[in-house]
Amino acid sequence: MLHFWITYEAIGLCPIGKAGELIDRGDNTYGGKWVVNPSGGLISKGHPIGATGVAQIVELSNQLRGRCGKRQVPNCKVAMQHNIGIGGAVVVGLYKMADGGSSHHDNNNNTSSKIENGSGNGNESGSLQSDAIFKEIQARAESEKDLVKNVQASFRITVTDGKTTKAWTINLKKDPPFIGESSEKVDVEINVKDEDFVQMAAGKLKPDQAFMQGKMKLKGNIAKAMKLKSILDPSMLKSKI
Repeated sequence: MLHFWITYEAIGLCPIGKAGELIDRGDNTYGGKWVVNPSGGLISKGHPIGATGVAQIVELSNQLRGRCGKRQVPNCKVAMQHNIGIGGAVVVGLYKMADGGSSHHDNNNNTSSKIENGSGNGNESGSLQSDAIFKEIQARAESEKDLVKNVQASFRITVTDGKTTKAWTINLKKDPPFIGESSEKVDVEINVKDEDFVQMAAGKLKPDQAFMQGKMKLKGNIAKAMKLKSILDPSMLKSKI
């Protein structure tokens, strides 16, 4: 674990002596500023000499293309590889999509998250059934002042159908409220399948049921996560789902 602390500081993820604080804030994992080793790193795959560096590149490439399923890192356009080999050999590489990530816009123009030994962008240009629901949530946020006042929370909801993955940020603490793509830190991180999210919006699956059944994974402030019910009130959503 100590070598991770040293590396965080050496590559500039935090000032010297501040790696412990970075870890305590959760800025080295999902929902934080960076996600380090989303593949699990060497612990998950052993240490095949020579193949280790190649495995890192494969992970970075798949993350940038949104192919990593449950471990997909949302809203990241730059991937960083850091590898130390026998004899003191060191490799540091930065990767991004050849098109500059033009299909992965950040509506808030926030700085893209950087990932050591694994990174990616969770959004592809395809459409999902839930797209219409998020557009209605945006319309509600703009017209229902009571909704914004009562919720006062921010969410990042990552939705996937297995091929396309999109990460929507809902921030009802801002004025005006924001619904779109953003890498800003939020109160609650949610991962759910597209079909299950649609069922929740239709009132056929309650958010707490989805969580208990393992259909929805969340991280963050549980009290604020409960306010998702107000946002996904079936009586207020008009999408044909």
